[in-house]
Amino acid sequence: MRFFVKGALALAALLSAPAAAQELSQDFSKGSKAREWPLSADQTKALFKAKVVDILCELTGDCPENCGAPRRQLGLLREADNVLVLPAKNTQPIFTGAVVDLAPYCGRTVEVDGVMVTAEDQTGAYYMVQRIKGPDDADFKATNRFSKVWVENNKDVLKKPGRWFQKDPRITSRIEKEGRLGLGLEADEAFAKEWF
Repeated sequence: MRFFVKGALALAALLSAPAAAQELSQDFSKGSKAREWPLSADQTKALFKAKVVDILCELTGDCPENCGAPRRQLGLLREADNVLVLPAKNTQPIFTGAVVDLAPYCGRTVEVDGVMVTAEDQTGAYYMVQRIKGPDDADFKATNRFSKVWVENNKDVLKKPGRWFQKDPRITSRIEKEGRLGLGLEADEAFAKEWF
């Protein structure tokens, strides 16, 4: 789990710095209907065309079919400047990413509308994609499919108590193997003894 977290943070930093720099040098706000979120970070509306790609494929050449979805983070290779943008959020208030919304467009060029969020010191950026329009779509669609797809795929656990992430089989199986801290079951036991 530690490797996964460190790898995810390194990947986010690698992807976000070029996107932040490019976002400042070009204006993608024209025609955007995106809504800014009540965040302290700088936000810029951004409407652009991009190819939906598997980020690991772009960076390493490891390219499974269908962009590796739903197990891989998907990205947007922006048409205007060839910058790889990290779409870390959809329109839902939970930070579940945008893979479910982007996966049907794997390898295709789409038009996306959302908000680029940059750190005050310009060291990183991520994109909150709010609307997407595929090459065969007549109009934009809201990026809000995560909850519906999760319910469809997890009907057997819906009656269990707790929030969705407390009963998601992907999460509970990792906790069983790696503990709640992600450092192993022994680390969980030691932490509980020391703190509770």
